[in-house]
Parts: sequence; structure tokens; C-alpha cells
Amino acid sequence: MTGSHAGVALAWTLWEALSKQGMIKDLYSITGDNAANNVAMITVIQQKFAGIGIGWPKEERFHHCACHVINLISKEFLAHMGELTDEYYQFLTITWV
Repeated sequence: MTGSHAGVALAWTLWEALSKQGMIKDLYSITGDNAANNVAMITVIQQKFAGIGIGWPKEERFHHCACHVINLISKEFLAHMGELTDEYYQFLTITWV
């Protein structure tokens, strides 16, 4: 799904699938990355639960995927390591040549 309303579409798709299986009340939590569409999706899911009288606090029920977070941190770290390595080699070249 793409577009500015992808999160809403994800929420409706999930809600419809859970509804068809009679599993709405079984949804305890969602794990995902912190992409804007996922943030929008859990907001809509929280509202839909509120609409049927069930408290579903998104702050407690949405879990950020640890593997995804580690991947993002690693990429950022390695990008900076590349910069440091380039600066180090440049320093060595200037200093020792």
C-alpha cells in the first residue's frame, strides 16, 4: 500500500481480517517499525477499539521491532565509521608521507 493514507488502509485491512475471523478482541499488540504508516495504523486501531468500548492504549500495545531498530542504528554507526576511516587514512597519508 502506498500513498498518504496507507496507514488508514492498513488499519482497515487488519480490522476487517480480524473481524471476519471473530478475533478483534484477541489483538493484544502489534510489532512494527516506526514508519509513518504504522504509526497512523495503530492510531486508527486504537480509535476503532474505543468505538466498540474497549481500551487499547497504543503506547502500550505498539512495540517497535528491536531488529529493525538495531539495523537502523548499525547503518548509522557504519556510515560514520566510513567517514572516520576516510579521515584516518587521509591523516596517515598527510602525516607519514
